[in-house]
Amino acid sequence: MANALIDVVNGILDAVVTAINFVLQILPASPFQAVDFSAIEPFLANLNWFFPIKQILGFLALWLAAVLIYYAYTVILRITQMID
Repeated sequence: MANALIDVVNGILDAVVTAINFVLQILPASPFQAVDFSAIEPFLANLNWFFPIKQILGFLALWLAAVLIYYAYTVILRITQMID
């Protein structure tokens, strides 16, 4: 009985993994492949000297991840009725 239940759960997990792999194969490797930055490339070096764009984008991504985690956590707590 236990082995049959384990086989069913493994079958479901295999189906989920197969579906996720299918979706990931459809998506492109990078969403910026079609964007051409050659027109503004000479200006980026000068702009980056005044404003460290790479660091700004890194901090922005970190902040966005923290906010998304916070909101996901509050939604989970509201669903479980731990908070109002």
